[in-house]
Amino acid sequence: MGESDKSEEDACCPMKLKSGVQIIGGGLAVMSGVILVVFFAKLDELISRRYLTMFESEISRGTLTWMAGCIVLAIMVNILLILGGSGRRWRRVLLLPWLLFYGAGIVFCLVTHLYFTSLCWREEKIIGMVCLGVGFVFLVLWSLVWIVSAEMTDKTKTIISRPSNLGFQRH
Repeated sequence: MGESDKSEEDACCPMKLKSGVQIIGGGLAVMSGVILVVFFAKLDELISRRYLTMFESEISRGTLTWMAGCIVLAIMVNILLILGGSGRRWRRVLLLPWLLFYGAGIVFCLVTHLYFTSLCWREEKIIGMVCLGVGFVFLVLWSLVWIVSAEMTDKTKTIISRPSNLGFQRH
């Protein structure tokens, strides 16, 4: 009998949601760092060539710098996610930049999906579907971070007096 009670209490995963979100933040920070290195090594040239074939004009150096800045900002908000998920209630403020940055990224993915799927070629349609998939994955992650942020705000309320049935009786 004791075995059946214990199996009902066990969760499918012994990890807390806060720890999972911190691991996700660490993984995203590492991936963002790798993307930054790859961006400066080769990706900026690839983007420049692709932009030239799509729009028949050169991409500005400022736009490429803006892209690299967004990657650096992603690294910083992921580090804030790790720090914000590790503390008490006052640290939930550190989760806000992550929620705003990745929320804007999700909206950007959806707008990019709409743009690319409205074009005629199969390649653009595939790019649009990839953008939709990336937006969905980050929406799931965003929801997890939101849940962790909301759980941190739960405050236990103390009851001054206990309600009783006598208080509701008419005399």
